[in-house]
Amino acid sequence: MLRAGVGSCRVMRLCAQRSRARLPPSLAPIQPHSLGSSSCGGRVHSLVRTPTNACWPSVRVFSASTVAATPHRRRSAVDKRIEKELEEAHDPELVIPMSHHRPRMPESIRSRMKAAQTLVESKSLEEANQEYQEAFRIARSEHNPIGEYLCLQAMSKLEMDRSSYMNAAYHLKAAIDIFDQQAAIVRAAEQVAERKHGRQQEEDGDGDDGDDDDADDREDEDADKDGVPLWFPMSDRQQMRTDLLACYLRDGKLSEAVKLWNDLREQSDVSMHHRRNVMSPASLPTQMLVNLGHAYITLDDPHRAIDHFAKAAADARSAYNRDRAYAGSLWKALSGLGHAHIVAGDHAVALEKLMEAAGLAEEVEDMGVLSDTFYLLGLLRKAEGHPPQAERYWTQAVRGYLKLENPLTSQQRYMFDALIGLADMADSREDFDRAFVYYKRALASALEAKKRPESMKAFVKVVDVLDKAKKFDEAARFQKQMVDYVSEGSDVPIYSDAVARIDLGKRYRGLARPIEAEGEFRTAASISEHLGKNILQAKALHELSSLLILLHRFGDAQKEAKIALRLIQDDPHSGEPLAEHLGNLALVDSMTGSHKSALDLAQRACEEANKTHDRESIARALHVHGTVLSEAGESDDALAALNKSYHIFKDELKNDRGVGLLSGALGHCHMNLKDYEKATTFFRNQLRLASAHHDKWQITDSVRNLAWCAFHTNDHQRALELFQRHADDAFSLGQNPLAVQSMRMASNSCRIMGLSELSDQLSFLAEQLQLKSNITHRDRPVK
Repeated sequence: MLRAGVGSCRVMRLCAQRSRARLPPSLAPIQPHSLGSSSCGGRVHSLVRTPTNACWPSVRVFSASTVAATPHRRRSAVDKRIEKELEEAHDPELVIPMSHHRPRMPESIRSRMKAAQTLVESKSLEEANQEYQEAFRIARSEHNPIGEYLCLQAMSKLEMDRSSYMNAAYHLKAAIDIFDQQAAIVRAAEQVAERKHGRQQEEDGDGDDGDDDDADDREDEDADKDGVPLWFPMSDRQQMRTDLLACYLRDGKLSEAVKLWNDLREQSDVSMHHRRNVMSPASLPTQMLVNLGHAYITLDDPHRAIDHFAKAAADARSAYNRDRAYAGSLWKALSGLGHAHIVAGDHAVALEKLMEAAGLAEEVEDMGVLSDTFYLLGLLRKAEGHPPQAERYWTQAVRGYLKLENPLTSQQRYMFDALIGLADMADSREDFDRAFVYYKRALASALEAKKRPESMKAFVKVVDVLDKAKKFDEAARFQKQMVDYVSEGSDVPIYSDAVARIDLGKRYRGLARPIEAEGEFRTAASISEHLGKNILQAKALHELSSLLILLHRFGDAQKEAKIALRLIQDDPHSGEPLAEHLGNLALVDSMTGSHKSALDLAQRACEEANKTHDRESIARALHVHGTVLSEAGESDDALAALNKSYHIFKDELKNDRGVGLLSGALGHCHMNLKDYEKATTFFRNQLRLASAHHDKWQITDSVRNLAWCAFHTNDHQRALELFQRHADDAFSLGQNPLAVQSMRMASNSCRIMGLSELSDQLSFLAEQLQLKSNITHRDRPVK
């Protein structure tokens, strides 16, 4: 590493004075893409960080008139003066010599980089990335290595800010390649210059100063035309390799990270100081050991993590004993060591390390450090089985994190985990309102940090806790936001988008919102077809056909069910069960009067379900088979199948929803047998269970069934009330055929009771509704 002894550096001696170390045209600057070519001319210049690049820190620069080139075997007065200035500057960055010619960059590149930097400051990262890419393209086309290098550095920083570590690593490796190419040119120039050093000294003593000045001027003009530097600050290369290591760690490429770390450790510049933060300076070996320790924790290898954190702690403690400014470095190592011991289950040692880290956190006096310490102590208490203490620590941690203006990535992750932990504990106490507040805040923090996995996790948690709180409409709103978030993450349809839409459609169907449910199912089927995912398309169409059966749109339901079944049969190795697909087709055929086909399909559904040995699948198939038998008039066989399904749901699966469905089916069967008393008992049980689960479909169906029982038992006043209620509910659900039928039955009840005027009004409304709905689907009333 270049430090105070600048005067002894060969490169600085080479670039110092115009009258020294002249290079022949054959060794003038060479572009990286044409390394090895001899068709170029000019002179060597050292690269400095240009002030137009806002992402580079400031660098102390000495011009060529300040730095005197002297043989390495003696130290000049200029060398000593530079060393003195360095000592006074206390600048941790590398001091770079340069000629009096500042490297030039075309305005086309410079303007785009300025525009990109402005966009970065305004948080328009995507537009900034496009500007940098265009600047890089121009630099590449104009063979300008400076432009290429600066663009690659800026793009790598941008990608790291966007957590796109794979892209950042790609840019960093390309920038390092350009650095190494330019360094190779300088090394070649140094070797030639040193061989000619003796002869040049004689020329300096005997030559004509005027001629030299003219030659210098000509060389200066050539340099102004070329503007191509050959040397980048060594600190840049080291920083890029450090950032590359961080990218490997965060992208999960542990083998590449370990290989690069070993290479860094073997380099002579491994002692260079890492980028400073608000806490304290950290040496590169200590920082990388800490990073690797965290990587091993992520990979669930706490023992290797402990080894790395222990080494980092030893190095940091040694530095801390010499200088208290290294308290932050020691805190990093000890807190990481405590975290690793928590994961390893060694809670006593973890507590010891974290308490020592807590003392250092107070010494550092940084809110982020204190919050991290509280988070880790909460994690320890949670692992020890003390949730109340963990909750107190995590609450303090979250309060601290919320006060940070620009939290680090690790702090964002800790805050998210603390919020999820607090919410989980509230959820376990059935304090769903408090859990919702924490989950929602965790979701907001994940979305703000643009962390997709964490955002998806928080979305799922929010929806789940709202379901537990029986706030189903609110849960549907968040699930819709989750679907939109998934679809916005890609410019093209993706598999997860289709899956999320199927789930959302099922939720809408459960909430009796059929129009929205149908839209989601059809969109999911379209996406799946576009992706060529036949099985996923079949699932979407199956759910759609189930919805259409509820709506009594049997023609559309049959069409979608047949396509779904064909897609499944075309891929016999998919593992997708056929029973439910066959069952939907059986129900459609039964409701449209095709009893023979329906019975065959229902029998096949039972056979396929038995192959799976899944009791719920078997119970559903028996339900379909019993329903089809009942519609075909085979009531005894229907009762046997339905009773068997009923007892599986009730006794084995403890599934109240299934019991409610079977209660309705058994009620239908008994009503067909004209046993209205038993039928009424089953329908009341159906209504009770449906109301407990807020199942509007089953509530509406049970009301209709009870109305029919009342009508057949000549309780026409009760029948009128129930038919009117059912007509309103069915119309709101989109079951227009059933709504029309109930209005007609209400009209019949009025006529029987002698209410002719009301009967005529209801009959008229039924006709208007049928005309408005343009009903074309056959609906056969229950006998």
